[in-house]
Amino acid sequence: MSKELSFQYRGDYIVNLHQLRRWYRLFHPMVASVIVVPDPKNQYNLMPAVWAYPISAREPYIAVGVAPERYTFSLLKKASEFTVSILPSTESRLIRELGDVSGKDVNKLDRFHLELEEPLSNSVPHIKGSIAWVEAKLEEIIERPNWDHALFIGRVLIAAASKLAFDEAELIWKLDSPEHTPASWLGGDFFVKLVQGEKVR
Repeated sequence: MSKELSFQYRGDYIVNLHQLRRWYRLFHPMVASVIVVPDPKNQYNLMPAVWAYPISAREPYIAVGVAPERYTFSLLKKASEFTVSILPSTESRLIRELGDVSGKDVNKLDRFHLELEEPLSNSVPHIKGSIAWVEAKLEEIIERPNWDHALFIGRVLIAAASKLAFDEAELIWKLDSPEHTPASWLGGDFFVKLVQGEKVR
């Protein structure tokens, strides 16, 4: 058994998830979004991202974690804007396949026959068929020598969601069908199917 998979226990609990290097999976599932960023080679590149999340409720800011070995990392370093597309759970396989190839080698828009739609506030479009998207202006990049991801911080210029998928009154996903539910990644090769919740009073 490898060192990474050598378990330690305390009662019914696994206590060495940090050494396992998978401790962050405790915070999954997370929405599996797709980052769209300008690419001088292919016009735009697409990268699946699970670590794309809000970091402020008071001011509209989003953080995207990207590893330096990713092609998107070098593109974001040169970009001033990016867009985050949220696809329905029916596109989970597509999201997985988008991450299996590099935009350095292929034009992902052509490879997967995807279309883009015009942005509303910045210059970067979103994927046609998205159930939601966020357009952002890149304001800061946070890197540390001991991190395996850098954080790209963007100010959200606009956030849009399909009325079929998002409840305007409660400001939550409706989750009434796979076509109206955001794709969510559990870890490894596993995506999850979210179901309608119950209001707790």
